[in-house]
Amino acid sequence: MKTPLANIHEGVELLHDRVVGELNTEQDEIVQIIAGNTTKLYRMIEDLIRYSQMQQVEENLRTQVINMALLVQEVIEEYTDRLRINNIRIKSRLEPVEIRGFPAFLRTMADNLLSNAVKYSPPNSEIQVNLYRKDGMLYFEVLDQGPGIPPEERKRVFDALYLGNMGRKLEIEGTGLGLAIVNESVIMHRGQVEILDSPKGKGAWFRVTLPLNGVFK
Repeated sequence: MKTPLANIHEGVELLHDRVVGELNTEQDEIVQIIAGNTTKLYRMIEDLIRYSQMQQVEENLRTQVINMALLVQEVIEEYTDRLRINNIRIKSRLEPVEIRGFPAFLRTMADNLLSNAVKYSPPNSEIQVNLYRKDGMLYFEVLDQGPGIPPEERKRVFDALYLGNMGRKLEIEGTGLGLAIVNESVIMHRGQVEILDSPKGKGAWFRVTLPLNGVFK
């Protein structure tokens, strides 16, 4: 449901931004009506998801002490075939770090960040994955050698249904929800996610910071 909805939303944004030509007043009003209804439909889908999650409260909302190095390594291994096809290498530095949190949401966070890096990485490139702790905080980083994210888009990419200009240009399929889900998972753990300037001058650098000081009792 989310994928076709994201496509509709993207088409409406193209019309609203006048990418395919100017609109008259009546056409602009219709575009705004469609945009409003896609937003309502997205919220309805989210309500359904939340309801479904509430049916599994004990499984999804029970905190555990999680070995993050093991969790991240398991996620990396799931991408072995896709990486091999495009000759993309993963260079990982995973320090042993444990954190109390929600396993399903932390796995989704790591999976979506790695999936994003794989989608935008050109053949014969490298993805760097770092996990370490410092000053009572967990740091999880994913760096790729793709086109990167312009500074003016770095806040918007965490909005639901937002598809960046580069994704459109490269015709990369997506729902516009992956990074929004990453952000929600991080907020759930009282942390933050940010996009930094790549140390190599190109590519995207995502950094997740989560507290290790026992915010969950």
